[in-house]
Amino acid sequence: MGQRIVVDLEELHDCFLRHFKFAGIKHGDYLKIDSNSITVVDESVYINKDITNREVFQSEVREIVGKMWGGFAILIYYFMDEPDVLYQKEGIFILKATVENPVFARNLEWLIEEVKSFKDGAFDDVKLVVV
Repeated sequence: MGQRIVVDLEELHDCFLRHFKFAGIKHGDYLKIDSNSITVVDESVYINKDITNREVFQSEVREIVGKMWGGFAILIYYFMDEPDVLYQKEGIFILKATVENPVFARNLEWLIEEVKSFKDGAFDDVKLVVV
């Protein structure tokens, strides 16, 4: 598979829900598949969100972990007919964050470090991309 495939996770999410007949799960925005990796990308905007506040920080960690694991569940569904593909490629979850204040990006790095502690079994790596 030398080409890159990009899949809208919202469309997959809808198929997933029809198949399993339940209300919904959190998930990222899209899935990228190339010859070496499978990447779930969540695009989020962080404006005036004080993640230095412990409650806000923990809430944001829960939100991202939910999207990470929900994306993984949808990924398993997507590859249910060819499960070996999941084991042959590196799994990556990327938080692509739009920030208003560059200083805030440092706080997001702490957030990602916390999220990484919940990746076991789902992804090989969790990354932050600040735009």
